[in-house]
Amino acid sequence: YDPMPELASDDYTHGGNWIDGFETTEDAVPFLYHTATDLPVAAYKEWENGNKTVFLGLDPLALNSDPTYVWWGVTMEGPTKKALDWWGFCFNPMGDVNEDNGLDVLDVVMLVGIILGNVPEYSDCAAYGGDANGDDSLDILDVVTIVGWILGDRVDEATIATVIYNEEGASLSANGQVGGIQMDIVHGENFAIELTDNALVAEYVTRGNTTTLIIVNPVDDLFTVTGDYSIESVVAATTGGYIEARLNIPGEFSLSMAYPNPFNP
Repeated sequence: YDPMPELASDDYTHGGNWIDGFETTEDAVPFLYHTATDLPVAAYKEWENGNKTVFLGLDPLALNSDPTYVWWGVTMEGPTKKALDWWGFCFNPMGDVNEDNGLDVLDVVMLVGIILGNVPEYSDCAAYGGDANGDDSLDILDVVTIVGWILGDRVDEATIATVIYNEEGASLSANGQVGGIQMDIVHGENFAIELTDNALVAEYVTRGNTTTLIIVNPVDDLFTVTGDYSIESVVAATTGGYIEARLNIPGEFSLSMAYPNPFNP
């Protein structure tokens, strides 16, 4: 390649102190261009065996520059990251589901939406960030793991969680902190549900006569309802994994499977 340095003019903040692009040889294919100069900043050569060798333009100044410096280098918007995105690499850390390079409740909300099916389209890197326990699936265990990272270590995590429900709604009783709870509710057409506000995240999705809900860091009341319903399955989890989940109906008592996951029998 033929590097073409010092192409910047006074119109650029940093003046002429970086490589703005290069010209490729005939057997190389450019695949990323500088947005200001329209010059190639990344190219590859494919060999006879199908392997590719990649060349990425890199300004050394970008390695210790302000994060907003995005012309070159290893920044979230720079061409090095964009080139690796092109190859399918993920830069977001584990737990960063929305790929904003942070870890907060927005990641939990997005992950819950993905699990419930409320986020139909998401990237492979979002799935990578959401698989917090590394089991190649996205479920309530990943949710509570990420919440644990956000909130830090918590004492007295529950080992038993009991959902007490009647015709008006349901509440939770546990012998410690429950990280998350997920349940399937079967109901008629006149059914309506309102989830608790006293939780980190609470979402549900209704398909036909079945409502699936996830409540993260539940405290006491879980939801109120109108209309006939029954709880078909429930799982509860902490950062340590699934815990024993029970259903308690006034006048009745039943024990729900806690593991394997009853949502995937």
